[in-house]
Amino acid sequence: MLLRNCSTIRIFTSIFRRNHRLIDHKLYPLHDRQSIEYNQLVLKSRQEFISTGCLYLPHFLTTETRSNILNEINSILTNSSQNLYNSYVEHTENLYNTSSPETNLNEIESSSKTIIAFDQISHESLLRKIYSWNPLINFITDVIQIYPNLYPSCDDLGALYIN
Repeated sequence: MLLRNCSTIRIFTSIFRRNHRLIDHKLYPLHDRQSIEYNQLVLKSRQEFISTGCLYLPHFLTTETRSNILNEINSILTNSSQNLYNSYVEHTENLYNTSSPETNLNEIESSSKTIIAFDQISHESLLRKIYSWNPLINFITDVIQIYPNLYPSCDDLGALYIN
């Protein structure tokens, strides 16, 4: 029994250390929900969220983590595509009504939007681990005040999108 408890503690400590290196815990003490620093961060973040409708966490990820996540995303993006379309064909009536005579309505436009769905993100991905990390979920719950809990989506495709 004692060996099992020691193993559990080692596993927990190992997980904590890995996550501790993923984000800047000095700026974002998400691991210590009872601390004064955590509560100050929640209040400041809540004020920003209420006033702007979004929350910006500068330097949340360490430089190494950010670089690794971008590499993960870039490796997935090798299968992305771009489409060309003719704006006249796509929006004939609107363009006809709003265009000046000098406008070339047959001009080809380029557009791209790449969405990486949750099922395309490896289970070992740092982004996926951070997304499902309980201290981050608890922090967001505390900021937006959705109680008792905010739950990650169970949707295999739409749980997390990278645009």
